[in-house]
Amino acid sequence: IGRLMAQLLLVNGCQVTMTLRQYKSKEVIIPQGCNAISYDSRYDVLNDMDFIFSATLSPHYTIQFDEFRNNIT
Repeated sequence: IGRLMAQLLLVNGCQVTMTLRQYKSKEVIIPQGCNAISYDSRYDVLNDMDFIFSATLSPHYTIQFDEFRNNIT
């Protein structure tokens, strides 16, 4: 779902940055034209983003509210 959303945003002229948590267990496919950042850096770029979408099978949150609030200026 995340890859599909990224591709649709790119086709419509958006600038897209992706992060992936699992690099070792599966083949990583980032659509051509997307920027990629490490998962550990996700909070560092929040101020540069207009929208944040999360698509995961994980039962855990990918962004915690307190960390989000502490990293927004």
